Amino acid sequence: MRKQIDRLLSNQGIDVWAMFPLWINDTLGERRELVVAMDWTDFDADDQTTLPFSHVTAHGRATPLLWFSVFKAELAGKRNVIDDMCLSRLRRRWPRGRRSRSSPIAASATPSCSAFVESWVSIT
Repeated sequence: MRKQIDRLLSNQGIDVWAMFPLWINDTLGERRELVVAMDWTDFDADDQTTLPFSHVTAHGRATPLLWFSVFKAELAGKRNVIDDMCLSRLRRRWPRGRRSRSSPIAASATPSCSAFVESWVSIT
């Protein structure tokens, strides 16, 4: 199954970024208030790192809403830019009328990221 998913997502004919709005709406359902966590995660076996933005449920489980992966060698000096790019994409695709609280992880990220998250706490 994993191999099939890898093939699907690596298919150049599929624009994963274009699919995120559908994924976000489907994942969030009718929820009105959400906690969103972001955290860089390293995958040493393939020398990649991924920045997921996840909805955290009341049960403490996290469901990815949007993510971005990059080879570690390409990350140097770009981490803040990638944080801001992903936050901007998530904000543009955020369903109207939803409120979001950032997790402590997101709030302690970078100064520009923290300021962005604070300005986004309530989007209506």
